[in-house]
Amino acid sequence: MLSATIVVLALRPGVFGLRASYVELLAQVLILLSAGYVVYSNRTLYRVIAFALVFIASVPLLLIMIPLYGEAFVAP
Repeated sequence: MLSATIVVLALRPGVFGLRASYVELLAQVLILLSAGYVVYSNRTLYRVIAFALVFIASVPLLLIMIPLYGEAFVAP
């Protein structure tokens, strides 16, 4: 729900939308880092495999958001 709200705010014109996109990008990176820390601190084979799958699936989705926001702020 928070991510959808931030996307709507980010697509609105003005400085607030740009800041909202930075907040979402930061939140996504922090979630990945905290999941990595949890796996690193309590390693099991299943956690490592699950983290690898989540990481591989989520990074492309995270990278898609960058051009999406770029187009939203450049387009007329």
